Amino acid sequence: ILLEALKTNLSAKLIDFNESNVSAGQMIFDYIRSHEKFVAFTYDDKAGYPLKPYDKSKGAPKGRLTIGYGTTDPEHAYPGNKITEQEAKRLSVTDINDAADCVRRWQSRTNEFDAHQRKITLSMFRALIDFVYNVGCSAAVNGAVFESIESGDYEDAYTRLKTGNWGHESRRTETAELFAQEGLPNRYINTANPQFIANFKNKK
Repeated sequence: ILLEALKTNLSAKLIDFNESNVSAGQMIFDYIRSHEKFVAFTYDDKAGYPLKPYDKSKGAPKGRLTIGYGTTDPEHAYPGNKITEQEAKRLSVTDINDAADCVRRWQSRTNEFDAHQRKITLSMFRALIDFVYNVGCSAAVNGAVFESIESGDYEDAYTRLKTGNWGHESRRTETAELFAQEGLPNRYINTANPQFIANFKNKK
């Protein structure tokens, strides 16, 4: 049974980017770099500000070792390393494409219980790429934002992007607004979905 609930305006087509040749475009590269900012040295992303080169003699890092535009690949983000901005941009191309591929793989795993077959607008795709880039693929696709989309509650996904524990406040707000830029689809909930039933029971 499908229950129609929240009505919202959708000005763009919902797309399966796993099967489409539509690209997120140059915009997403510029967008992510504007939020990540370039850092020439390896630092601990949980050590606070101002950022300083990670000193392994002071113990294990509190977070992830990071360099450039948020690159965490240990092949590059290792103690003492330094890179140029040009190299950082090159590394971020790979990282951003990996984030986009993560979203596509998630879409490819849609099932009969997914309200909109995990389809999203181009703006949603861009916003989710930024989210994945920041928190990591596994944390993103197994978290509440993606779960809300799977259940057909795009407004809840928007809210979780805006208020969740990731990034800084201005980034959360901007990415949430990007997610909703082309509108949100009507909320259709499949009551046969085990996740919906579980959530309903938990709210009682």
